[in-house]
Amino acid sequence: MALRSVLEHSVPPTPEAERRLQDLHRRTREMAVSGLVLAAAAIPAALFIPPLGVALGTGGATAFALALLARSRRQSLLLALLGNRDAYWIEAVQHEGICFSTVDRRQRLARWLRSVVGLADGAEGLPAYSAISLNDRVEARRERLLSIADAFEATDRSVHPASVVLVHQLLTRPGWSPLYNPGLDDELLDFALTKVEAGVKGDPISQQSALR
Repeated sequence: MALRSVLEHSVPPTPEAERRLQDLHRRTREMAVSGLVLAAAAIPAALFIPPLGVALGTGGATAFALALLARSRRQSLLLALLGNRDAYWIEAVQHEGICFSTVDRRQRLARWLRSVVGLADGAEGLPAYSAISLNDRVEARRERLLSIADAFEATDRSVHPASVVLVHQLLTRPGWSPLYNPGLDDELLDFALTKVEAGVKGDPISQQSALR
């Protein structure tokens, strides 16, 4: 079985993804409402017709389970889309991406990147994560990683949320990240950094402009 990277997600084309997000949101709402109605009906039914009360209660529980399943599927699809700049014309993706890419998270990721570079340089200390990055890959891209860290730290620099998501995935998914996993081609790391850099603007502009 071929190894997968953080750049590989099984997501549909953006228009289809938007439709699926809408369908899953509607299904979540409908199943939740159905669950509430059935649960409410089960209480009086159980007093007069116990078998009917049990049936209604079971139906309500099933409806709630289906609502949770639809919600989980929608969230998984959203997470897969957050690293794709082309998906940010979808309102739900844009909202989630902006909420994720806070200044605090950007600065934590910047410190993490500097820690990874520092460890490759031979600095003492523990890594920010239990997995150990591949020093040769880090050293070969030292300046690029530090430049991204600079951009993430600067509050007047506009960074696309997709870039923040991708750096977060590179740092926190060692099995899927070419920063940690020697089984993944190191060219994948160059490709990932290029995608990150494409979402970093040098001039201080608004977050909304960064989404264009």
